[in-house]
Amino acid sequence: MYVGTDDELTLEDAALRLGVGAEQVWALVREGVLSARVDDHCRRYVPADAVDELLRAAPDRPEQRIPSYRAI
Repeated sequence: MYVGTDDELTLEDAALRLGVGAEQVWALVREGVLSARVDDHCRRYVPADAVDELLRAAPDRPEQRIPSYRAI
């Protein structure tokens, strides 16, 4: 588990860094690809290093680094 906010991103910031929408980042959290914590104001944060690892996996091909999901 990670602690602190210096190494965390909001779902929106993670989406910007990954080049996808916040809904897709939320899907990654639900699927267990990214872990998240909730603060006292119900904002969700993901570890920045986990987001960066997704970027390193396929830097030029977002469709390969982000698992697809089906909206219900």
